[in-house]
Amino acid sequence: MKERIREIFESSGLNQSHFAKSIEITRAYCSQLLSGKRTPSPKTVRLIAEIYGYRPEWILSGEEPKKNDETTAEIGRLVQKYGLTEKGALLLRTYFDMSPEKRAALENFVLSLTEDKEKGN
Repeated sequence: MKERIREIFESSGLNQSHFAKSIEITRAYCSQLLSGKRTPSPKTVRLIAEIYGYRPEWILSGEEPKKNDETTAEIGRLVQKYGLTEKGALLLRTYFDMSPEKRAALENFVLSLTEDKEKGN
């Protein structure tokens, strides 16, 4: 399982701190997951799967296919749940269709905006 979690981490393009934050765990716990010293909780597996578009079954056992084919349905659920506009849905679809490198660039850009906001800039 650690190899699959590491694959997801590496494809995210994030550093360990940002990856850990994205799945609501500490950096130390993230490091332990990546090294195989700990196994993820069901909540952590669910968050990794939902956020990064992988099937929980693949994360846990390697059962193919690895990617979640329910992206369109999930976007629809998010649109309804959060009252997103058509532009919001397009943003989500575009993000899900991006390569890991482009996702990482966008995520880093957004993180830089939030860091600037926290500094008062």
